[in-house]
Amino acid sequence: MLVGLWSGLAGAEAAAWHGELALGQWSFDASGQVRDTSDQVDFTDLSNEGNGQSYFRLGASPPGRWWPDVLLERQGLQAGATGQTDGALILPGSTGTARADFDLTALSLTLPLITEGVRLGLGVMIENVDGLVTRQEDGEAAQTDRYDETYPLALLRADVAPFGPITLRVEAAYVESGADRAIHARGSLLWPVIAPLGLEFGLQSRRYRFTTSNYAVDAEFRGGYMGMLLKF
Repeated sequence: MLVGLWSGLAGAEAAAWHGELALGQWSFDASGQVRDTSDQVDFTDLSNEGNGQSYFRLGASPPGRWWPDVLLERQGLQAGATGQTDGALILPGSTGTARADFDLTALSLTLPLITEGVRLGLGVMIENVDGLVTRQEDGEAAQTDRYDETYPLALLRADVAPFGPITLRVEAAYVESGADRAIHARGSLLWPVIAPLGLEFGLQSRRYRFTTSNYAVDAEFRGGYMGMLLKF
């Protein structure tokens, strides 16, 4: 009898696990600037250099209130800008370009504070930004700095399901250290059309301000995304 009771409890606990897998495309607009700190050159009006970037997300929500939700994400960013250089490499007033190309990997741990009606959690996002900032003047070789940093962001996430299986999710994350700063905001609609398969739609903004050896980057990437969703 005790064995049967234990098996029933274990089965109920296992059934309380929830997970999600999403694959999609983020079509964003880029804005901001790259500043060459050695030559004091600004490359303003950053813009997206492609049709968007793909993204991947894998998440799990364990049973119980005192175990954190876990979310792993990966996506890319690209942006470029032009500017009038100071002639340090060739003629004064020549045209130069700056380009930022990054891969983002983030692991989020969110402890659910409220689970009735809305799943509201507070946690931390550990994000790695890895990529290149490149400057090139017409006819000259490119000058490239690598940026590879990992830092924690304070994270707030809320899930609410006002329309049956459809979930609305709102997230915000922030960190600032000295002159460096990262701010993220995202709103999503997760829709299991034919469970467990479905779609997701959303809007996202990611803002970064950081300095490499020769460049200061202050940029925002903002736009909508859509993907395939598996909820299990």
